[in-house]
Amino acid sequence: LKDKLTSHILILALHIDDFSTSLETFQKDLKLSMQRLSEFYQALGCFVKSKITQINAKKVVSKLAVLSIPLNEYKNAEPKKKQRK
Repeated sequence: LKDKLTSHILILALHIDDFSTSLETFQKDLKLSMQRLSEFYQALGCFVKSKITQINAKKVVSKLAVLSIPLNEYKNAEPKKKQRK
């Protein structure tokens, strides 16, 4: 149920932010790693892009989830079982 609630929160955030949100804003609040949060967004059909910005002469890499058409197909990372002949 926790994953389902997280998905609903991310969907609501996408609607509020015009279908483009930053992953850093939810990472601390939901206490999830960037990899896990990125997997949630990809399962929702979002494209996760890296964005480089400069703050005080330092390059900061931030990730941005964008929901656009056509939707991104999420492919599960589980290996397929081999079939015997």
